[in-house]
Amino acid sequence: MSSCKVLGSSNGLLYGTRYGNREIFICNPITKHIIHNIPYPKNGIDIALASDPYNPNLGFTIVAIVASHENFNDDPMLLNFEVFSSKTREWQASKNNSGIWLPYFNSLLSRKNHAVFIGGKIYWFVTYHLSSIILWFDVDKEVWGVIICPDEAIGNYLIGFSDPSVHEKIGPCDGELSYSRIMGNTEIGIWLLREEDDEFMWVKKHK
Repeated sequence: MSSCKVLGSSNGLLYGTRYGNREIFICNPITKHIIHNIPYPKNGIDIALASDPYNPNLGFTIVAIVASHENFNDDPMLLNFEVFSSKTREWQASKNNSGIWLPYFNSLLSRKNHAVFIGGKIYWFVTYHLSSIILWFDVDKEVWGVIICPDEAIGNYLIGFSDPSVHEKIGPCDGELSYSRIMGNTEIGIWLLREEDDEFMWVKKHK
């Protein structure tokens, strides 16, 4: 396919955009099967793919973060979620469409950190106002929330914000979401996200 930009992967499936974010594609690199002609949502800022490798018959879901208007430079910005299902083949506003206000979101959504789908939720890593948060969306319940990064990492963030040697990343680890923070060549911290009774907590894995 021409004019393609791969945005990420979900359980072995690649997804991205074509023709300058006008169309979304999904590709299975093993079978080489490609699904395209999925329209990119209006005012869409970022998309993520949710797929179940154990139940391929369930199809797939694309979740988009969308702005409430076309001016992406407004501060703060009201964000909502839209959902595209392989069953309905159309974009629909999420059931809980109350929206979330975030400042400078479009410029500080981490492009080095692709969205992560794990445990039925999609996670986006966001930095703003000298701090870091993780934005999550539950695909089945269509509800969202915000998770603050580990306190120990936040404590040093004012130093790290202007330091190019500091790197942060989220990703999957043993079926859980991990958050890692590297400061130069001297310090690395890794935490795992646990959920219990609808409450999130960070568990230190390495420091």
